[in-house]
Amino acid sequence: MRRGAFIIFGILILLLAYPLLAGDKYVKAPLKGKFTLEQLFSRPNIWGEAPSQVKWDKGSQRVAFLWNQEGERFKDLWVVSIPEGKLTRLTKMKDFPPIPLQEDKRTEEERRDAELLDNGVAYFDWSPKGDELVLTYRGDIFVVKVEGGEAPKRIIQSLEGESRPQFSPDGELIAFVKEGNLLVYDRREGTIRQLTTLSQPQVSIREYSWTPDGSSIFLTTRDTGMHRDIVVPDYTPQYTTARKIKRWYVGDPFPITRLGRVAREGGIVQWVDFGEELFSLRGFKWSPDGTLLLVNHMGKDYKNWRIYLINPGTLEKKEVYHEYQEPWVGSTNVFWSPDGSTLYLTSERDGWGHIYAMPAEGGELNQLTKGEWDVLSLSVPEKGENLFFTSSAVHPLEKHLFSLNLKGGTPLQLTSTKGDYSPFVSPDGRWSVVSFSQVQTPPDLYLLANGERGRKMQRLSHSPRSEFAQVEVCVPRYFTFTNEEDGKTIHARMLVPKNFSQSKRYPVVISCVYANRAKNLWSRYHLLDFYMVNEMNYIVVDVDNRASVGYGKDFHYGYYKLLGVVDSAELVSAANYLKKLSYVDPQRIGLWGGSYGGFLTLMVMCNHPGVFHTGVAWKSVTDWHNYFDSYTAQRLGRPQEDEEVYKKTSPVFHAAGLKGNLLLIHGMQDVNVLFQDTAQMVQKLIEAGKYFDLMVYPRDNHAFSLRDESLPDLMKRIARYFEEQMGVGPK
Repeated sequence: MRRGAFIIFGILILLLAYPLLAGDKYVKAPLKGKFTLEQLFSRPNIWGEAPSQVKWDKGSQRVAFLWNQEGERFKDLWVVSIPEGKLTRLTKMKDFPPIPLQEDKRTEEERRDAELLDNGVAYFDWSPKGDELVLTYRGDIFVVKVEGGEAPKRIIQSLEGESRPQFSPDGELIAFVKEGNLLVYDRREGTIRQLTTLSQPQVSIREYSWTPDGSSIFLTTRDTGMHRDIVVPDYTPQYTTARKIKRWYVGDPFPITRLGRVAREGGIVQWVDFGEELFSLRGFKWSPDGTLLLVNHMGKDYKNWRIYLINPGTLEKKEVYHEYQEPWVGSTNVFWSPDGSTLYLTSERDGWGHIYAMPAEGGELNQLTKGEWDVLSLSVPEKGENLFFTSSAVHPLEKHLFSLNLKGGTPLQLTSTKGDYSPFVSPDGRWSVVSFSQVQTPPDLYLLANGERGRKMQRLSHSPRSEFAQVEVCVPRYFTFTNEEDGKTIHARMLVPKNFSQSKRYPVVISCVYANRAKNLWSRYHLLDFYMVNEMNYIVVDVDNRASVGYGKDFHYGYYKLLGVVDSAELVSAANYLKKLSYVDPQRIGLWGGSYGGFLTLMVMCNHPGVFHTGVAWKSVTDWHNYFDSYTAQRLGRPQEDEEVYKKTSPVFHAAGLKGNLLLIHGMQDVNVLFQDTAQMVQKLIEAGKYFDLMVYPRDNHAFSLRDESLPDLMKRIARYFEEQMGVGPK
């Protein structure tokens, strides 16, 4: 009884600590640099707000994207001319106030939060001529001209809200989704017309696309009526409230997907007959001549991938490709060739992710890339003689851009600077706008001339604030170690203090454990890493665990039915490797992670007691029965098939093994990994008589995007927890 009371008392002390901890007092180590964690993680983001939703116009003359130049959350619409690089801000959407509410009963705090947490433009799309864009803001639809400097024009305003607007091919209509149905706005007449009349509340439109001739629209619907209704409570008002959401738990009945066509004038949807209930349709891609619609279909077992071609007039379908892969199909990239004769796709059929070509009507595959490296993305532009892909061919920790002739041959590497490149290829194939980042460099947009290797990239955006130049970043040291259980080579990265001495013994934290964590790309959590290295004199390590890309199929899918087992062994092997280094204090090694990384932290702390001194588990899955089917069934199968796998891989069944210091953290508005998971883990730890610490954020979600104060608070608490449990600096 006294033990349980002590646990609860410890939890309450931590929960109530915030009023007692202000500013730099969170972390007791004296500040040597220019920035506290509060400054590093508060809005506006010192690392900036990276451009998002990057889209080319049809003429390959401009690129549009959403951005906030000052690092705030509110995004406006920007365009940049190509190749001049002239940057223009098209919107200032804060000039458009929200609709006043009749008898508005919101509190002052709720009104203030609605304004403070406004994310700005949510979505946009180009007009066919490239002279206008349509966008949504606060659920209303606006049109803005690219030239002339005119303010956006609001064309639809309602309390219910509209989403995903698209111009018709002739530019006369704008389609949009409202309350699960499809409507169009006639620009000439200024009228709105309902196209679909889906009457079941659980059925809604998921995706849609105009036919190239503009005569009709193809759409997919999903029926989620079989999904469970759950509630997400908010305990912060005077009287507790709860919102209802639908959730598809692993092993629950499947949603029903349908593909159909509705006429430009509207009416009853005509459905494509697949002969069975569809599970998942992915992507619409029209043939260059507009006579065929390509759709991807994934089977309910996630192992069967099919490509269908649909005749838009007759609605007849033809299966042109079928791939079966164990343990599941991960990539379904497929593109038309510019002349429509060939399909290009990526597959891991030879054990590595590579590019294949096949006749559009179906037939034998021709492998275009080969080697012990993975293709990570594929783009085939509408014109030109080349396709473009990113891969791990240079190094598994790097992602570079390559071009390849459509007929095959030797790939040409287009990028040389080490880092991570995410390309957006122009429709004419001449240019790539890339989002480029490195461990020390936040992402921004750059222009690259395709086919001109070695040409310096032209910077298009500059997202980090000027103060970021004063942040003391760390230069990583890369190393490998061996997984002691199966002999696999594991890649990792180490950051050491600038006054590092091999004659001293430093505390170590394996940071933000997750797949792909050692890659040479930016993460906001690097700022915590830099702080712990520079201010707390820690060594920080990142590990490319199992499931990371770039190492082939066996490694990427190597945790099938072994979630938290095989990758826990890798982290234990990392700790054992580090303990043998003369400059590591073997008694002071910790780790932390969020989401899957939080789950992995718990699996390590509970199944490998004593290896790690301290762990912090944020927003952790603790029982895979609670998670989505679309993720979990791929990796574990379904619980009806093998319940023992779920017990083996869920931390709640291993709580009794906990040894060491553990801090659990969760946002109570999280609808990705539910707060339920942490609550269940807490109960199991109490039942096992284990001491632990707990921090909850009553008003934030999985991404910590609902409250600006949450992220800096979280980062300070993580740093402080390691400081309190493991101390600072070498001994």
